[in-house]
Amino acid sequence: MGRIFFWVFIGIALYLAIRWWMIKQRLRDRPSAREVRTETMVSCERCGLRLPQSDALVGPADSGRWYCCEEHRSSRAE
Repeated sequence: MGRIFFWVFIGIALYLAIRWWMIKQRLRDRPSAREVRTETMVSCERCGLRLPQSDALVGPADSGRWYCCEEHRSSRAE
């Protein structure tokens, strides 16, 4: 009976060790918060909507103004 408990204990310990190792590997492969790129947010000159600079449209003649859509950009150009 003692041998059965010994082998059950060894099996459970092995299972927990392997599971701990796998979780550790998964966490190591996940990108950290420092690696996540941040992007500058800009406001639409017409409606004030805040959006990432890469999604925004620049105003006419590189005025430094940002717009959320072509309709807002063209309405300011007139």
